[in-house]
Amino acid sequence: MSQSYPTKAQLGLTVLLVEDTPVTQRLISHILKRLGCEMILAEHGQAAFELYPQGP
Repeated sequence: MSQSYPTKAQLGLTVLLVEDTPVTQRLISHILKRLGCEMILAEHGQAAFELYPQGP
């Protein structure tokens, strides 16, 4: 059974991925690209906090 993925135009999301395992980073990165998402990678929680935009 094959799955179809939404196009980038449908999603248009930027995802902040917080993951410290390189293999998992590559796997999730591949999935997000297939879904048409941009990805920002943080290897731990403190890095994610520093990368997360501080709101309006």
